[in-house]
Amino acid sequence: MARFTIDTANSLIEYNRRRLAQLAEKDASRDPLLDRVVRQLELSMRSLERQRDEMLSQEGGQS
Repeated sequence: MARFTIDTANSLIEYNRRRLAQLAEKDASRDPLLDRVVRQLELSMRSLERQRDEMLSQEGGQS
């Protein structure tokens, strides 16, 4: 069984996108800690996208 469902992955990706947009308004380049948070969110989002894409490809292969 998959660790996450595709819907859950999509929800988390959208949440990360919203948070990145909020943090972009605060100009993270001025604050090193905020910059690090932004980079972590970006990495998390990319990882979730890869996991979601892998689940989608596995689901397509089973059909």
